[in-house]
Amino acid sequence: IDSIAARRPYMTTLGNHEYRDNFLHYTHRFNHMPSNSPPLANGWYPTLKNNWFYSFEISNAHFIVLTTEAYAEYTHYGESEYGPIVKQQYEWLEQDLASVDRSCIDFVVVLTHRSMYCSTVDSWVCTDAFGDTIRNGINITGKLMYGLEPLLHKYKVDAYFAGHEHNYERMGAVYNNKEV
Repeated sequence: IDSIAARRPYMTTLGNHEYRDNFLHYTHRFNHMPSNSPPLANGWYPTLKNNWFYSFEISNAHFIVLTTEAYAEYTHYGESEYGPIVKQQYEWLEQDLASVDRSCIDFVVVLTHRSMYCSTVDSWVCTDAFGDTIRNGINITGKLMYGLEPLLHKYKVDAYFAGHEHNYERMGAVYNNKEV
């Protein structure tokens, strides 16, 4: 990436390939990302900027970068220390979205690693596991909390870009598993 990064601006988002040692490599290597969110709620890396979720503006667009790995680690791998990060990111996201001045910002774009929706028939990742968790939230004492989809819908986010599935898909506006 060094040869590209030396010539082109880029922004990163945390993905599943960086999971070793609580995403330590990503946290250190990409610590030059903007940081307008507080240190991680579970106490990891207190002296480093939080590059797991952040936002920035270019011209008339507001970009938000989120970690969907905290949802996956908490729900599907039983890593309870990610719960405070999911909550912290959700609360930060709501404040960030509420602060966007739509009189001068035409587009709000969210970037993550994992999708909320996909049509890959051989993948459980988007259909009934990770996608549902990201959309609807994590289970805390029997109640789903901190789902991203209702919040993105409430603040009229214009586009959501995700990777992980290693294929190209695009779709129209979707909310609650229905085209809108």
